[in-house]
Amino acid sequence: MRVFDSYYFNIIDKVKFKDTKPYLDKMLAETGYSYTGITFTLYSVVDDVRQKSFEKFPDLSKYSFVDNDQRNYGLTSYKGNWADGNIHADLADKADWNEIAAMFSKIPHTLNFSFGHLLMNGVNWFSDSTDVIAPDYKYAENYRESPTALFPLFLSNSITHHRCYDDGKKLNRVSVCIDVTDETYPRDSRAVIEKLIPYLGEPTNFNRKCMFTEEENKRFGNLESAEWKKLKEFMKTALPESKNHKPWANPHIMPPPDPKLPHVADKFTLDKAFMDTAFKREKGHPNWLNVYSCTDEHGFRYEAYVQKLTYCIYNEFRVWVEISGYNFKVGTGSINYYVTEEGESLEILKMFASFCMQLLMEYSGHLAELFGDTPKWYNEQ
Repeated sequence: MRVFDSYYFNIIDKVKFKDTKPYLDKMLAETGYSYTGITFTLYSVVDDVRQKSFEKFPDLSKYSFVDNDQRNYGLTSYKGNWADGNIHADLADKADWNEIAAMFSKIPHTLNFSFGHLLMNGVNWFSDSTDVIAPDYKYAENYRESPTALFPLFLSNSITHHRCYDDGKKLNRVSVCIDVTDETYPRDSRAVIEKLIPYLGEPTNFNRKCMFTEEENKRFGNLESAEWKKLKEFMKTALPESKNHKPWANPHIMPPPDPKLPHVADKFTLDKAFMDTAFKREKGHPNWLNVYSCTDEHGFRYEAYVQKLTYCIYNEFRVWVEISGYNFKVGTGSINYYVTEEGESLEILKMFASFCMQLLMEYSGHLAELFGDTPKWYNEQ
């Protein structure tokens, strides 16, 4: 098992998208870091963008791909070879690296690639850091042959510049990934991040992930699939049957609020429903998505989701539960509820909160038998 800490930054107040690669190079040099290789993916749903890139950078045509099934056109340094660690742009010709950086400096003008990333791999965050990647075998079957994944399907000691079409002028996203694997306890990645903060600002998000062997992932995956099916049926029997509304005639026009009820899965109602449970509201989510969570004695995280479906007819909501540990994630699937009377959503949500507590009290031991306890350090940040 290998353990990775990933930090996410928005550096729009530091540098423009087109100038990001030289800015990151300068940061690494000034903080005493270097990298061993570059990997990248860029793609668009319009082939004209790829063709324009050949006109400006003809030497990069060897990285071309066309995915007719998904109508994606672009360039990438890895096509189905990420699981073997063969991810880099031409290591023998570092002139390619400069060309790739120059191509990124033309995004979004004049090369409007919709999605992609530029990843500098093998950064020596620690003196013994490795450039060996850790493939995410969990997604291997679906994505092994796909060159168009928005994010890399592996983790490594790296820093990545991300491209997404809707980032606009308020986002310039960078992520830093650090291998913190150690024999007994993960290394302190924050010591590395402190050196980068003057250049990147404070992180906007953090994620810790454990990467397992292909055999371990297969075993965990089979167990997960079986538990998803059980939990889906369990929630169906524990909660009332969904009452569907009559579909609006034109789904492209917002229907009038008929009726608009004041307390349909709103925060007041939700807090009342979860009042006497172990689940507490999480902050930082949009108004249409509420999350109540807790962690059990085995280190498993329980997240109860309530999503307001305001695009439908104002008084519909969706509920589901997800449970995760360092080596698994299972869930119940979702149920939609359309309510027509004041107070109706509170009664449903009370039953949902009760169901969440039942999972916490009765299901936790079963998961521990299957997956083992999640180490304490996994939930520490």
